Amino acid sequence: MIANAREYEITKEEIERFATALEEADRTNPNRDSEMQALLKAALASQLADLRAELAEYERRTAAAQLQLVEWAATAVSEQVRLLQDRVESRGYPMVLVAQRGTGTCTSTSRSSVTTLTPTAR
Repeated sequence: MIANAREYEITKEEIERFATALEEADRTNPNRDSEMQALLKAALASQLADLRAELAEYERRTAAAQLQLVEWAATAVSEQVRLLQDRVESRGYPMVLVAQRGTGTCTSTSRSSVTTLTPTAR
């Protein structure tokens, strides 16, 4: 199992080496017994398939981890926006006034929807 980016790169290099060896198997020793040649090619193909499967699994795990990080960041940002809204409104300022006095206009002030600020030209 590939555990990190270094092992991932090494595995990609090994895939290239095994693929090249498989392609050149017939040319490297044309006098090899046909049964031995078939066994060699089967072993190379099997190892190549295993390496490709490990690569795909690592890519799947990495993509899932990245998605999880993005989801966490989105949740954190949403929480910060909510806390900011609470703080502004606790001081008696409706979000619509804050948005109009800032750098944009507010398109929604509902607690159940996300407040969208549209930047205006300065």
